[in-house]
Amino acid sequence: GFSLRPPSLPFISSQPLKEDHNSVKLELGMINSAFHGVSVPHTAAQPLLELLKEVWDPLKAVLVLWSTDEVIIDELTKCYWHAINTLGPLFDPYIEPLVDMLCQCYEKHQYACLLESCAQGLLNIYSSEKPDLIAVMLQRLSNTTFLLFSRAMSDHPDVVQAFFSLHLCALRAQPQIVYRRESNCKAVLRAAMTAVTMQEYHTVKEVSRWLVEFVGHYPNSSTVEEAITSQFTFLITELLRGIGTASPSSTVEFLGDLFNPLCRMCPDQLGETLRATLATENFPTKHITRKSKDLFIQSILKSSHQKRRLKVIVKEFSLECRGYNNQAIR
Repeated sequence: GFSLRPPSLPFISSQPLKEDHNSVKLELGMINSAFHGVSVPHTAAQPLLELLKEVWDPLKAVLVLWSTDEVIIDELTKCYWHAINTLGPLFDPYIEPLVDMLCQCYEKHQYACLLESCAQGLLNIYSSEKPDLIAVMLQRLSNTTFLLFSRAMSDHPDVVQAFFSLHLCALRAQPQIVYRRESNCKAVLRAAMTAVTMQEYHTVKEVSRWLVEFVGHYPNSSTVEEAITSQFTFLITELLRGIGTASPSSTVEFLGDLFNPLCRMCPDQLGETLRATLATENFPTKHITRKSKDLFIQSILKSSHQKRRLKVIVKEFSLECRGYNNQAIR
């Protein structure tokens, strides 16, 4: 029959010492391999369930004692996710305490790996089965992240990227969670508009992906509609500023993707806001002429259902804003 002997955990009960880092990481790797390396049907996973019972408290101790070591926490979360995937419904009694433990850890240490793990291991798997629990998790993680962002968003591009990846997962897996009032999607949108002018390619790309998905839910939820409508001018201003010069030129195509759902969902408001925002002299930059601005607005509104054409229009506008000689937008 199938049997599994749990690893020893010699350093887990002691105070974290720098010289013990590799040993603890090795022990966690062994537990991780035990769950990840064994493929059994859930009905035959009793030995693995026994292993989980044995290591649950020691792993909890690691989460507390080694919470300042991101490498250890990353390795630890892998143990949980592989246990969830292998044990399936047998893991259910552990889900609520796990969510609470991870949220508490994140409240003290804002590691991107915790957000990534919550997206992949909890949100994707349990959002339909346990929407209330996942909604509370999302709210707790978001509130903590907003505090971090209010202090120094630009210093944490990895957290920004992981945060919007988490919210993108929520929109795709269970949008009803996002539609709730307590999800505070207004604050998420405000954070996104600040983040689009960050200088890290992968961060701006992920923020843009979330924005495109979020705006696509405009007709499905009054909460989403209200968030977008109440901040529409800010949304368009920051989008144009990013396309102009504030965002890296390599990310302009991702920012430009946002015009597609905006054109489809709220064309009148988009046209009106583009005209009002671009009426400001030297905005987004001094290089762009009044004529080019008018052509840009006309072209955007005329090409609402041509995704590729919109990309070209936005790219040409961005080049001209950045001082490159360019043919007029047709």
